[in-house]
Amino acid sequence: TNKKSGKQRQWHLKPIGRLDMQTEGLILVTNDGDFAREMELPASKIQRVYRARVHGRLTSYKLDRIRQGRVRYEDIRYGPMKVDVERPRRGTRSSTNTWLRVTCTEGKNRQIRNVFAALGMTV
Repeated sequence: TNKKSGKQRQWHLKPIGRLDMQTEGLILVTNDGDFAREMELPASKIQRVYRARVHGRLTSYKLDRIRQGRVRYEDIRYGPMKVDVERPRRGTRSSTNTWLRVTCTEGKNRQIRNVFAALGMTV
């Protein structure tokens, strides 16, 4: 409440980023529109880190393509991403489920899901 006018102050909050129905995560919220826009722009090169479980056979060839930015899906080219494979639990080496830590700076819509779909895998 403003002390002089007695009026309630209205906040115009903006989310930074978004999550779809199949995704869990943290959404940052701000009342600074310029800051929100700067955080979302790929040109700002802000690293976004995701932990994802992929289904399918993950090969060194597929990892190299992702790391080098040689992935295209539905006419969209995706830039290089850092991908770290988490160690499998003991006794699960033959599993086709792999947990990854993916770091990217582009922030394109459904980026992680699309990159792996282009390589015949699902997230």
